[in-house]
Amino acid sequence: MKTNKLLFITLGLAAIIALGKSLNHQNAGIQKSKTYIALETSSPEITELSQNILDTLAHRRENQWTSVDVFSGGNVQNIYSAVTTHDLEALTEEITPKPSSDEALIQAIQRIKDEVQQNKQQNVYGFIVTKGTTNSVTLAAIREICQNLAQNRSTKVHISIIGISPANRLPMSTAVAPLSGSVRFAGIAQEEWQQLLDF
Repeated sequence: MKTNKLLFITLGLAAIIALGKSLNHQNAGIQKSKTYIALETSSPEITELSQNILDTLAHRRENQWTSVDVFSGGNVQNIYSAVTTHDLEALTEEITPKPSSDEALIQAIQRIKDEVQQNKQQNVYGFIVTKGTTNSVTLAAIREICQNLAQNRSTKVHISIIGISPANRLPMSTAVAPLSGSVRFAGIAQEEWQQLLDF
């Protein structure tokens, strides 16, 4: 009889421990961050930068789920919706120059907003490789998205815009001003953009 009681107690403790581990694993999964990458490849220079960003993220980020889009015409073309960061290095050879317009940039900003809304319990890191724009219509659309995101977001969104040209930096900064503190810029110089990947 005592043996049976001891067995039940042992089994009960084992079940509690297993449940605790399961809950910890689930909570750890919830806390993991989500990465979104959008790449402009409208010129050989920005294409090479996009390839370098992918390669660097593959080596610096923990193994987590990542979405990858490429600017294509007036759209962002989804290349991978669920790839691990360790697999990003293999994508570099698939990134080739193709023309794109400002509408693709607007869509990339919108995609970050969507990611934040879909992953409310996670940190969302958005990386957009683009030279930026000075087009007033495009900037107004970007600002509207950022205003909406600022009103409804937590503090879990972090956006890096990399490859921005000097002429486009100020207009783009004004457009994303509603998210001030959550958006960082870098040009094409490696010493400038590398620090944006250290987080």
